[in-house]
Amino acid sequence: MVNRTVQPDMNQARGARVDVSRLVGTWFGIKLDENRFAKLIITEEDGRLLIHPYGAPDSEFPDWGQAEATPHVDSGSTTATGFQAHCRLGAVRVEFVVVENQGVLLVQTFTSFHDGSGRTSEFGKAYYRRSAAELVATTGISTGTISGEWVNSNPATNWVAGFTVTGFTVTGDAGATSIRIRGANDPADWGEAELTGYQDPHGEWNFYAEYDLEAFHAVIGVISVKNLVVLNQFRRFKDSESIPSFCREFFFRNR
Repeated sequence: MVNRTVQPDMNQARGARVDVSRLVGTWFGIKLDENRFAKLIITEEDGRLLIHPYGAPDSEFPDWGQAEATPHVDSGSTTATGFQAHCRLGAVRVEFVVVENQGVLLVQTFTSFHDGSGRTSEFGKAYYRRSAAELVATTGISTGTISGEWVNSNPATNWVAGFTVTGFTVTGDAGATSIRIRGANDPADWGEAELTGYQDPHGEWNFYAEYDLEAFHAVIGVISVKNLVVLNQFRRFKDSESIPSFCREFFFRNR
């Protein structure tokens, strides 16, 4: 049954219909062992944005039912980049505050308990991706699994389509670590570069590489964030007219 207590205004941006296509779809939690919700199904129906959260099959609440959500847009835009919603199942109420960025959903949850038990309210933060469910349960960089192929969460990128890392283990005894980048535009193949790993105080691995290509010089920072990686790119062009550029993109394991 649809929860109708939240009424979204689909015409809130300058009197125009809000485009929610960036939000609609099936989204899987990237790190299942930390998420209250394993999957979110987001749909548009008769001008309403609907969210249907699912817990893990063996959890206390595997199906939360469908609820209505309020989409939000950036100033001056008609494209929804996030939404607010709430779900209630029995004595448990969850408020959702969600932001989409380059094919990744950042989902913040605020859970309260209304059963008189005195249980402390909980805050959660998790990342979600559009993907096949079997690709969700990969482990993070801190376990040494950065080796392999990674793809951009944004298929429309003009920067880096994907990259492959070889040779890295946590113990550092597997020889040289290298990265090979696939560009979204020319050059399509950047070739291999040495990838140097640095471990932060929390045990997470982060990486640094440099490329010196014909058209530009690029400094690459690869950072671990909850089972996905962020690639920060600082690009300095060799012609005298282009301004140095910065880009941050998200990547998921392909296999």
